[in-house]
Amino acid sequence: MTMTWDKVVVDRTAELSSWVDFCYQIMKRGVLIYAYANNHFQGHAPATIAKFLELWAANGFGKVTSPEPIRRQQPLLFPSLD
Repeated sequence: MTMTWDKVVVDRTAELSSWVDFCYQIMKRGVLIYAYANNHFQGHAPATIAKFLELWAANGFGKVTSPEPIRRQQPLLFPSLD
């Protein structure tokens, strides 16, 4: 176990690449994917996401987009708090 989160301690590019492939196969089926990252791949979560996007682009899978915001189905109870 490591307590170092500011750099890559173990190169896990191969494992992250397999997640890229898996997510692409699921996305091709029309399934919306929400992915979360922790610190264990690239030293910290933002670097893990950047590496995921780099691998995604390197595979030619296209641009990763954010989902459309959820539209509310009913009015808010306290609209001024939104």
